[in-house]
Amino acid sequence: MNGWVHQLSPYMKLMSEYIKQKILQSGYIQQDESTIKVMDGKKQGTHTGYMWVMGAPGLQYVCFEYHKGRGREGPIDNLKDYKGHLQTDAYQVYEMIDKLYGDVEHFNCWAHGRRKFVEAMANDKPRSEYALGQIQKLYAIEQKCRDNGCTYDERKEERQAANPILEQLKDWLDAEAIKVTPRSPIGKAISYLTTRWQKFTKYTGHGIVEIDNNIIENAIRPLALGRKNYLFAGNHDAATTIAYYYTIFGTCKALGVNPYDYMVWFLSKVAYTKLENIGNLAPDAYIKAVKNIT
Repeated sequence: MNGWVHQLSPYMKLMSEYIKQKILQSGYIQQDESTIKVMDGKKQGTHTGYMWVMGAPGLQYVCFEYHKGRGREGPIDNLKDYKGHLQTDAYQVYEMIDKLYGDVEHFNCWAHGRRKFVEAMANDKPRSEYALGQIQKLYAIEQKCRDNGCTYDERKEERQAANPILEQLKDWLDAEAIKVTPRSPIGKAISYLTTRWQKFTKYTGHGIVEIDNNIIENAIRPLALGRKNYLFAGNHDAATTIAYYYTIFGTCKALGVNPYDYMVWFLSKVAYTKLENIGNLAPDAYIKAVKNIT
């Protein structure tokens, strides 16, 4: 069975590369990364590799790409020709993108900002609770937009109500920053926001950009489940193959497509499809094909 999986990988690679290119053309990408253990024959043990994950919320496409390390070559190489919005956490490699690529507009993730204050609760509960309360008001506006089924333009309009909340929060952060120990959990939480304030707040000037990176973080969760089940990839080539499957299955999940049904359909057609028409076999193309059949 393992051999069958590897024999199918060239076809999975074709679709994975198509999905990746469509994400890079989408104009709005969320990106994150997570670890995967890989057997390393040279070391007679396991190596910690990384899955770099890109998602296009507008397309509901997800792409996993394996690299041996967490260095800059992952996102830097992928985004060298990209133009548009990019949303990430504050990992330093992403911070370098602003300096390298002028066509990329970088946004940070409020879920990560909020998490810092949750972690600081034991250190300074009053300050943490205040910050979390203000951040909750920002999320209440997002919930209102979801409940009302707002378009991107309508969401941009609704988000103007967040600006006074953000101004009040910034004033508070600046005032409290000089009262706390910089290296304490609450000091680090405050610094995390203030040093990246523009990247945290400019989402309000857009309707298409999400308030946080939760969509891509949710897409990574199956990888964590896999780590518990199969423990490690057999080698670096196997980890690359795993990425192809995660790309296709992750995109199927985002689109609400049954992965098994899609794979049966895809594999029955891919051998008769020209390379330039591979998009006709994408998971969203499958949805249209099934609707036409039914």
